[in-house]
Amino acid sequence: YLFTYKEEWEVADYLLHSSLSMAAIDEFLKLSMIQRLHLSFKNTKELQSYAKMLPSRPSWKCQTISSIHPTKSPIQLFWRDPMECSEFQQSIVS
Repeated sequence: YLFTYKEEWEVADYLLHSSLSMAAIDEFLKLSMIQRLHLSFKNTKELQSYAKMLPSRPSWKCQTISSIHPTKSPIQLFWRDPMECSEFQQSIVS
């Protein structure tokens, strides 16, 4: 596993989705309180390299549906390929 424990994943997920700059993340990771967590990444570059190793989620697909009834705007169906979802689930479980 890339992230050893739940708290490490929570910190990583927060930082990856935050609007903090790389410099601000590096400063955050230098805090003694954060260093006591013994995170497997020590700086932004390491965190980003871990993030690149995570499996990508199945992409959303969009299909316009025709209708015999008039509509104000086109009917769009958004969906994910069930096989891709199954493969993704298997990749994160094993």
